[in-house]
Amino acid sequence: ASERRFALLTFAGTSEQLDECLPTKVAQDRDKKNSLTLDETVRTSRPNIDTVAAKKMGERLMLLTTRAHPLLRPIVVDYQLAAESVAR
Repeated sequence: ASERRFALLTFAGTSEQLDECLPTKVAQDRDKKNSLTLDETVRTSRPNIDTVAAKKMGERLMLLTTRAHPLLRPIVVDYQLAAESVAR
């Protein structure tokens, strides 16, 4: 059972985990009317960042990186770095 816990995810499994993580809201627009995902946050001018949510997302992505399929690992790392950057 412990070997299973540390096995790499399949391509589909990695993609599924990433799809579950990315819709997380990490900020609000300047008017605080709309919650924003990470993708929306990096494209918005001066968003109001929820640093706790962004840090948690970065941590979750860091853990996913350790088990991610090798072809998707660079993509997961890019999202992780973006989440950490937003959290600062």
